Amino acid sequence: MNNPMITAHSGCEGTGIDTMESIEKALTFNADAVEIDIRMDPFGVLRISHDPLSIEDYFKKNPLSDVFDRILPTSMMINFDIKEQAALYKTINAAHEFGFPTERLIFTGCTTPELLIKDPELAHKAKFFLNLERVVKYVVSHRKGEFSLDIFNILMEDPFLLFIDRKSAIISDNYLSKASRIQQKLYEISKTLMGKILEDTVRIYQETHAAAANLSKILLWTSFDDELKANNIQLSFWTVNEADFVHRCLEIGAYNITTRNIQLTRRIVSQNKMASTSEHLA
Repeated sequence: MNNPMITAHSGCEGTGIDTMESIEKALTFNADAVEIDIRMDPFGVLRISHDPLSIEDYFKKNPLSDVFDRILPTSMMINFDIKEQAALYKTINAAHEFGFPTERLIFTGCTTPELLIKDPELAHKAKFFLNLERVVKYVVSHRKGEFSLDIFNILMEDPFLLFIDRKSAIISDNYLSKASRIQQKLYEISKTLMGKILEDTVRIYQETHAAAANLSKILLWTSFDDELKANNIQLSFWTVNEADFVHRCLEIGAYNITTRNIQLTRRIVSQNKMASTSEHLA
């Protein structure tokens, strides 16, 4: 039975982004994990913040220690969305010093394949949900000579365009328009090269011992997620706030759903489980 982990995105259930109120709401609605954005202020203090701020504004943001104090006594996991790589090691060390076990620590954001390849011990200190766009950029950069310069630049700017077409996802008109304008260029990529990109992507997830591939919800209606799943790569999707997207996550067997709508997601997951149980008993 598919019963995905539910991660409460920062700002869940109408709360402010990067606030303790958001964390309290995640606890109230029994999310499995809570996502928080992490940056270091100019004095090296880890704070929950999505954007770089002035010194004065950083002081208005809670230090990470406040989050640790609140969550440690619970069973909730923490998804650290690292916004600057310099904060990664300090966050891992701080979490372990506070007493968090490895299985309760999840890292997403700016963590790169290069870093996990260079330091394989990281995978033993936390779970890493490597963002797909970072893996694909890494793969494309190592095959630069096999692309024309304009296609290479397109993929380095937005690797998602490699997988999306008009039939693949419910996405914004602006994004569809962007994809349509350059789609003809992307058709120049041979099926052989596309196969190599996929093989390399799978290999990187396996070699880095990443716990999951972290994908934007715009890839939910592409075949790429099916290919990853077929190679035993766990799938995590962000930020899934709509019922149709939640249902699709369940359909493809997502490992994690990151959402601002915890109640909606939990309800759909429960209904899906009940329906599947009824079918089995029948």
